[in-house]
Amino acid sequence: MKAHSFLFLWTARLVATTAFFLAVPGKHSCPCPYLPLLASGGRPPSASSHIVSSMNGVSFETSKPKHLPPRRYPPNENTFTTFWGASYEDQRYIQSTTSEEFSSYTKFKILTPKDEALLARHIKKGMEIQNCLISLTEKLGRTPTERELVRRVGSNSIEDIKRQLSRATQCRSALINANLRHVLFISRSYQHLTGIRFQDLVQEGTCSLHRAVDLFDPSKGSFSRYASWWVRHGILRAISHQSRTVRLPDHIHNSLCQISRAEKQYYGRYSKQPGTAELAQLTGLAPEKLEAIRRLKSDTECQTLGEERWDDRPQPQEATEVADLKNGVGLLLATLPPREQDVLRQRFGLGGDGHRHSLREIGEELGVSHERVRQIEAKALWKLRRPSWSHQLADHVTEELFLEVDGLVQEPHIV
Repeated sequence: MKAHSFLFLWTARLVATTAFFLAVPGKHSCPCPYLPLLASGGRPPSASSHIVSSMNGVSFETSKPKHLPPRRYPPNENTFTTFWGASYEDQRYIQSTTSEEFSSYTKFKILTPKDEALLARHIKKGMEIQNCLISLTEKLGRTPTERELVRRVGSNSIEDIKRQLSRATQCRSALINANLRHVLFISRSYQHLTGIRFQDLVQEGTCSLHRAVDLFDPSKGSFSRYASWWVRHGILRAISHQSRTVRLPDHIHNSLCQISRAEKQYYGRYSKQPGTAELAQLTGLAPEKLEAIRRLKSDTECQTLGEERWDDRPQPQEATEVADLKNGVGLLLATLPPREQDVLRQRFGLGGDGHRHSLREIGEELGVSHERVRQIEAKALWKLRRPSWSHQLADHVTEELFLEVDGLVQEPHIV
């Protein structure tokens, strides 16, 4: 009976909450993205399949791409997510990007391949007129007259030529703006792989996008895929030229990237670092060339002035710190019983030889089982973790050392 009452109350509360948000649209933040669809009878807010766009006097009809999911949020002109048809990748990056940074790249509508081909034909026509003007100027040695230009282009009047050039400029802007989202998406993919700023990567990708518009042939396929290749090529070229203090040639940089991918692939499959023979087999490079390229990578890495070292010998300050650390560890171990001291010294290589012994080896020496040795080790470490003792070594512990020691303590050793 209590279960039925609880289910009834829960259902009533859900229905009341849903009715409240449906009755007051736009006044409250909706906790469920599907409530706007319920209010509209399950249809997206924009039910039209065709949209007539106009940009600076140029009107062309675009159709919504069929592969895009319906928009599941109500229109809101106060936010930067007002564009229709945002893909899954766009929505994912909207959540991790500020509105000012993202709105300039995603506020334009996505074009279908048919629309891209239409804009590309107008752009190509404008480029043909410009090429005719350049060639005619070089041939005559002066600026051609309007009649000469009309005759060379084969147009009806100079007004028609101006109209075509203006339309080509507007179509070029529309095609570039509609594909700026690809620049942002690809730049994000390489943001954490290099020291170049994200804004610089976007700038390089935008320049490559302009280059793709100039070279695109509408008869060859979709412009978005063609532009993505150019954008990625421009970003990778900028990384190879600007990410290092000493610039490496492009083919060397590509080989380094290939080696890095092979190392990650091998480590992900076998959980160990590959050798020269394995890398040579994965990359198809000769072992001698592989070693030479890897030496180039290490030679180009430089240190800052504060990290400059003239030799590998220990510095006096480091020797003093190591001695203080050993004394502190010795004082802490002295507070433990002799048996626990012996176990910790052998387990962590604190003896004279520096060798770490396994649980089985220590158990055979002490005449106990390896499980008993593990219990002694855990008890001794628990004692050393007391706050009244641990503060004595706090000055010697860095974040890296803490993570390393903590991993050694927690991870099971080979028995």
